[in-house]
Amino acid sequence: MNGARGSDAAPASADERARAPVPGLRVTLGDLRGTGPSPRVPAPRGADRPPRPDGSEPSPSPAPAPSRLSGGTLLTRAWTWLHQDRVLLVSIAILIGAVLLGVGMAQGKDDAEGEARDQAIQWLRDFGSGQVIVDDRTRTELVGRAGWAPDRLVSPTTCAGDRCRAEWVLSTPTLRNDAGTAGGAISDSYPVAVFGTGSSRVEVRRSGLEPVQAREAERRARAVVGEALLDSGRVEADEPTRRLFTAGRVDPRILATLAGLISGGPVRVVGLPALPGEDAADQPRRQILLANSPKSPAEFRAYFAVQQPPYQPVSAADSETGFRVLYPPAAPSRLLQGLAGS
Repeated sequence: MNGARGSDAAPASADERARAPVPGLRVTLGDLRGTGPSPRVPAPRGADRPPRPDGSEPSPSPAPAPSRLSGGTLLTRAWTWLHQDRVLLVSIAILIGAVLLGVGMAQGKDDAEGEARDQAIQWLRDFGSGQVIVDDRTRTELVGRAGWAPDRLVSPTTCAGDRCRAEWVLSTPTLRNDAGTAGGAISDSYPVAVFGTGSSRVEVRRSGLEPVQAREAERRARAVVGEALLDSGRVEADEPTRRLFTAGRVDPRILATLAGLISGGPVRVVGLPALPGEDAADQPRRQILLANSPKSPAEFRAYFAVQQPPYQPVSAADSETGFRVLYPPAAPSRLLQGLAGS
């Protein structure tokens, strides 16, 4: 009977079926999205309690009140966050600045070296003749872009020992750092023009030794002859030009030819213009400007036209600023031996 009554019991209504729990069924967000497990959304407190006898749902427990932060705590946390963020931003800024500074310094050094090298190459175009020892990079550029004859440029990688010789050495940072067999050529030469400063400098060097003692002796001889010319009363010059004479800063060929020139009457020297890079190499001034009065340009041309080496100038011509006389670089030594009384 009981079993019959149980079997004859009326089916549960739709509302009852909806309220009845379905055991073993648990759906997560990961199952719905098809992306695997993900954090579950927490159910309200009390949701896991069984329904009451009357069928009603149990009321969820009230959520705990959020913890209250004091004003001091808020300020402390805000300061900590701002301080950490500021430290991070400052660190990033310092790192970026250091990188940019390093790049800028490297770029600046490259630019300075390139400018100095261009000036040195122009000096060789204007005043140098004969072969030049250069680094491989410079040789490639001069042959490929500037049209220099390959046989004029000597690479240190293609010569050795005594064969690595030339009239000139273009001493770049690359050549100095990796001179190889060209090291002897550099040490056996002296600078006649220097461009740039520090490690970026580029030197034009003349082959041949110039001992310090000989260089000082030459300077003293130039100073003695320069003072004698000024004391003769036949050389007029302003004060800066006179100081060059007395300091031994005038080329011996100018001094010697000037001594012969004033034998025919007074001469006024307008100036002794410097040439690029040569003052930095401590070379004497080898260019002179002579006033066209009291002597005339015709007299100057006639006088310098008959000069023989080593007193023969590269050029002697009239200009807007005076009669300009220019001598080759690197004067021979001991030209003033008789004039200086040594």
